[in-house]
Amino acid sequence: MNRNYLFSLITLFSFPFSGILGQTTFEMSEDINFDFSNTKLEISDNSKSLRAAKRSGGGKIILNCTYNDPVPEELLTSLEVAAGVWSDYIPYGDTLRINVFFEDNLDSDIRLNIPYQLYNGLAYPMSLSRNRLQNTSGNTCDAEIYINKSSEWSIGIGEENSNTPKNLTLAFMQCISRCLGFGSSVKENDNKIAFGFDNIPSVFDNCIVNEKGNRLADYINDENGLKSFSTGEAGSVYFFSNGIKAGLYTPSVFNNNISLRYTHNEKSLMDYYSNVNMDLTVDDLTLNILNELGWEFFNQSQMKIVSDDMDTTGITSAYTSHNFYISQNNRNFTSRKWQLVLPLADGSSTTVCSSEDILFTVPAISQPELYEHTIEGDIRGMIIFEGIENTETVTLTCPIIFELKPRVISAKVISTNTNPGNPNYYDALVGIKYEGSHDIHASVEEENSPYLETYYSSTPYYAKMQLTNISSMDNAWLNITVRNEYGSDDYILELPGNTSGIETDARMEYEISHIEIYDLQGRLVGIYNNLSDATIPEGIYLMKVYDRENICRKVSKVCVD
Repeated sequence: MNRNYLFSLITLFSFPFSGILGQTTFEMSEDINFDFSNTKLEISDNSKSLRAAKRSGGGKIILNCTYNDPVPEELLTSLEVAAGVWSDYIPYGDTLRINVFFEDNLDSDIRLNIPYQLYNGLAYPMSLSRNRLQNTSGNTCDAEIYINKSSEWSIGIGEENSNTPKNLTLAFMQCISRCLGFGSSVKENDNKIAFGFDNIPSVFDNCIVNEKGNRLADYINDENGLKSFSTGEAGSVYFFSNGIKAGLYTPSVFNNNISLRYTHNEKSLMDYYSNVNMDLTVDDLTLNILNELGWEFFNQSQMKIVSDDMDTTGITSAYTSHNFYISQNNRNFTSRKWQLVLPLADGSSTTVCSSEDILFTVPAISQPELYEHTIEGDIRGMIIFEGIENTETVTLTCPIIFELKPRVISAKVISTNTNPGNPNYYDALVGIKYEGSHDIHASVEEENSPYLETYYSSTPYYAKMQLTNISSMDNAWLNITVRNEYGSDDYILELPGNTSGIETDARMEYEISHIEIYDLQGRLVGIYNNLSDATIPEGIYLMKVYDRENICRKVSKVCVD
């Protein structure tokens, strides 16, 4: 039975690419293999600030993931991270809808199916045509991405995952760039090179020139000339538009999934060689190229919404109030309307507060769990101002990122093995998903041992910890802690299984007399014969289970939520 994993709880209606808009819709299909052996994808302390500084983000990337067999949480997190990074750039109000399938029988790492639509003699990717040109009708997905489950994928972020050949986070970030229109449509079929859409160039093709000033689109009906151009025989090839100039990769033997689809810039997300350290951002070159296709990734408004206690990135605390106003105070608005719009956890949005005053005060965020969180554990909102000046309506938007304290989302034991040095001990691999921090601390605590074995991971978002030498004779648990400037979160994982609430062990071979519950300061909370009827506040507790001879048979830490 199929399982569906939706990163955003928004219903996605999927239609075939052909037939939606008759003869005006085309499909570009590519099979891509990735090798990021020379690339280290890292995350700097200011990567979030660099993304937010573009001030255009707030759009949605909706991923509808379908798979028959379980997919590792690490890989699903990779997709979520890649989509989350791009969401910091997608213009507010725009959406990118992607159907993702995990398959076992692909001949490549990833297969891309991207619909394009004809507009003014050029083929535009469906996402761009729908969002920017309003040149479509009905609901459709903007791409289908098939991921080979047999490839040795990794989340690939941080020192612990450096130089991972199959870096799914980076691969999916490149795929999203393709979905937005990056890359040529020119393909080779039956030893003939032609444009991918019945000799109709794409909007990206229309910006490709060589060093002699010849345009790729000029060779629509010239097969030999198109081959010479596309392989660099006629001179170096560039993407060139409005002063944006980027060398394109043109191997001497044409390759359908490489030629004219990557840049010659080692700092670019879309560089073919990708042989340098990369931050978890999208570079200006990639954004500028996509801008030339019709996207708007930069906010260039001269009149802006500002706040004295928030810098130009729009990042601020969720736990304090903030005041906003228009940067040009001499503007004479006869009416004003302010709104703060936040996304809810179910995928919808709500207006949290509104005002008609000159100064707009946004209160501290209450109940942050009600709202959708970004990959960084923040709440991304939008301040919208609408005013009338000389009968003209002026609308301004201001992306705002409310930071929260960190949170451990989930933790589970992935696998266990008998320790090779001692059969009375075992090793365990644990997966931890978390937000609001880029590193995580943990320690293994055993019931009858005074020692703590400590562990650390600098892999953000989803960390895997290899725990060793855990006694199989006693109860043990993993204490997990994440911290940031706003606070910390603690999570307890009972080993070798996960305890999400207070319950007794059904495998106990003794009759239970009573159960004692203590808080972490050692104070008795209560004595119970049956926990199902007990009312215990949320928190972390120590549970002691006694048999009929008043012997303590089990001690464990448990979490009530």
